[in-house]
Amino acid sequence: MKKRNVYKIISHGGIGDALLTTPVFSALKKKDPDCIIKVYCPDKKHLEVYRHNPYIDKLGGTSFREQPFLRAIYLFNPAYIESRYYNNNYGKCNPSKIYEIHASRIIGEMFHLKLHDVTLEVYLTEREEVYGSEMMSKYEHPVIVHTTASCTKNKHWTIEKWEELIRLAPDYTFIQIGLKTEQRLKGAVDFRGMSSIRETMALIKYAKGFVGVESSFAHACNAVGTPGVVLFGPSAPVMWGHKTNINLFKGVTCAPCIDILLSSACPYNNFCMKDISVDEVRYALEAQVKLPVIQTVTI
Repeated sequence: MKKRNVYKIISHGGIGDALLTTPVFSALKKKDPDCIIKVYCPDKKHLEVYRHNPYIDKLGGTSFREQPFLRAIYLFNPAYIESRYYNNNYGKCNPSKIYEIHASRIIGEMFHLKLHDVTLEVYLTEREEVYGSEMMSKYEHPVIVHTTASCTKNKHWTIEKWEELIRLAPDYTFIQIGLKTEQRLKGAVDFRGMSSIRETMALIKYAKGFVGVESSFAHACNAVGTPGVVLFGPSAPVMWGHKTNINLFKGVTCAPCIDILLSSACPYNNFCMKDISVDEVRYALEAQVKLPVIQTVTI
């Protein structure tokens, strides 16, 4: 009997990194249909991203804090890692300094894969689909808005510009998602802290569009097929953008700086983000979310 290949994968990073890893699972199964994929998540949020993925044979959590011996083996025995475990920790190589390809393709290379399709994959349950559909059906032309990124404040656009966008685009109902601690936007429907990660992705799926900074939910709109407008500054669209979105990026001389500054404050007052105008975002949103034309017939 032929021995089945087993891929044991430890998933690192944030929610966005988990989403960026999802094309790998289907590619592994396409390459080797009989393989077994086991995914271990030190961060429970990754479990939510991967849950119900049909290509994952075993999904579970693991805590290095609760299992220090496992952590010691993993960190200090390269042979153990190479022979038994894969991981998606592409961030360790400072990718924006080295690569000019999409992050999912970099992760694919770590698994000895050449990804032909980098569409992200999320598998929502029927209950989650119903939740997203029913919530969004209550609003006229709902657009999900997400203003923050957890990894660095250098990605943020000013609150004043977000609120100006809402004022200048009255045809849309802006639905603000994110943590309850994030600053609330005047004029937006407040969904901060009200939904789980998976429920929030369902909201994005059933909205007309998405607008936000480059973050986990900017990746989620690609996974659920919702057109987005994404603002880039310290990170670059070539690596973290998606063709299904309109990616706004000024490409200033000091960008991308995400792997240089990390979470440190920008010494140039974030001009790469501040240079993105409200009108640019509004026009991009109008291009993505094409509202139906109401025809008037004169009798």
